[in-house]
Amino acid sequence: MKNLDFLKNGHKGPSSIIYLSLLVATISLAIVLFLHIGKGLSYSILTRDPIQIFNGYAFEGFLSSVGIIFWSATVGVCFISALLTHGEKEKEFKFYILGLAFSSLLLLDDCFMFHDIILPDYFHISEFLIYALYAVLAVLFIIYFKNIVFLTPYYFLFLAVTFLGLSIAIDVVVNYVDLTNHYFYEDAAKFIGIVNWWIYFSSVSYLTAKGKLKF
Repeated sequence: MKNLDFLKNGHKGPSSIIYLSLLVATISLAIVLFLHIGKGLSYSILTRDPIQIFNGYAFEGFLSSVGIIFWSATVGVCFISALLTHGEKEKEFKFYILGLAFSSLLLLDDCFMFHDIILPDYFHISEFLIYALYAVLAVLFIIYFKNIVFLTPYYFLFLAVTFLGLSIAIDVVVNYVDLTNHYFYEDAAKFIGIVNWWIYFSSVSYLTAKGKLKF
């Protein structure tokens, strides 16, 4: 099949996408099988939408779901940009690959509630420790790439970090202060942060692809 010739002609980018996608899909299905066989969870619990499982309203978790879409879009942008710069532009590659790693971590955390439930309840890791780790990673990313960041539309990155930090602050404060509608304030701040995170990385990727931004 000529359409698949790139798999044997040294085109690493498209083949990497295919192999990685198949790997993720295989691991996902393997986890479902493990949890069903090893933990006794039914397939319907593991494969269906939570709204269906719990007979919820159609728009339950609406903002959270849209946030996941933006996280996923950012991961996709960083992944493609990393592939395009691999072996040719070392600085850009490092920037995108670390952006990909950090964005993927935040995506998985937000999607599967690592810091809310899994790590504190099952591994006894403090939620505050996880927040501190994310803050340190964000600061280290900005410091390590400071010469690059200040050539880019960095205000979107700073807005993202600011609003994500504000969301964390609200989450911590409500443990000590009764704040009416705190879920809205916390999740709205997080959502604004996620959107700005996506705007930043997609803007940088577009500008570098167009040759309008030189690292």
